[in-house]
Amino acid sequence: MKIQTNTPDPALVKAAAHSCQVYDNVYNNNDPEALANLSTEDAVFVTDRGPVNDRQAIEKLYTDLYKGWHPKNHITKFDGNAPHLIATAGNELWATGEWGETGQGETDGPIPVKGYWAAIYIREGDDWKLRMLAYNITPAPAATPSPTTQGMTRERERQLAIDRAGGSDAFKAAELLASTMQRVRMGQ
Repeated sequence: MKIQTNTPDPALVKAAAHSCQVYDNVYNNNDPEALANLSTEDAVFVTDRGPVNDRQAIEKLYTDLYKGWHPKNHITKFDGNAPHLIATAGNELWATGEWGETGQGETDGPIPVKGYWAAIYIREGDDWKLRMLAYNITPAPAATPSPTTQGMTRERERQLAIDRAGGSDAFKAAELLASTMQRVRMGQ
């Protein structure tokens, strides 16, 4: 049995970094078909709104997402100890990391969003394709309520806390992205 170390294989790092660069480029070009083709036929994407199963559904997810959200500058970063092989065959690996992008909704200006991801890649020929991708959207940090907010509605208090934390843009982006994803999941 091979023992996994915390030092990733340099060849795997290079291959996985190339796969992420291709993903970032295709994502920034807003190309749903090309994005779906970076996945295996039976891929599963675990979104903040639930799982999306198979390549065709993943293409629809991105097609619908791009109707209300237009990302630019999507960047994927690996954690320092990723990627790692799964088992000993050498054709599966897992990795984790951070992602970030600046996006624009139909009426809003540029809004930065970020989060974390985890993925399983499968080697198909010379390519590493996504078999499973899970991600989150990191919310803006919450501020501590002050005595001056007592008696306010919860919604107003929440907005003030977000504004004080300097996270109103990030919060707005997360809300916009989440509402777009919810419409996608509901078939709207």
